[in-house]
Amino acid sequence: MRTPERTLVSIPNGEFSKVQIENLAPRDKLLLRTELSLGLETSDAQLRTVLARLKEVTLKDPHVDKESARIRLVALGPLTINLEVFVYVMTRDWNEFLEIKETLYLQYLAAIESSDTRLAPPSHVHVTLVD
Repeated sequence: MRTPERTLVSIPNGEFSKVQIENLAPRDKLLLRTELSLGLETSDAQLRTVLARLKEVTLKDPHVDKESARIRLVALGPLTINLEVFVYVMTRDWNEFLEIKETLYLQYLAAIESSDTRLAPPSHVHVTLVD
């Protein structure tokens, strides 16, 4: 590896397991990645509308890196239709990132609701047995 001053630095392989290697400070953007699960009752037309609206909401946000942004159908599960949101937010500030993420999530929920569909309920239930 080279330092910013172009000095060559050698690190023995055994040392990598003992230290934190990733330096978060110089990041120029932060990753927002989530899955949204829709119920299986979602029709083809509703699904296409949801995907289009999620893409529209994402791409109109000025903080989003448009070249990396993608919203895709990624899985057809036994109980859900899963969409993945993968987008870089152009900020280094964690609090600003959380604010942008919150805004996008609220807009995603509105886009889903306006498409006459909804998020799927949790696919598992925790049960506590009592004697």
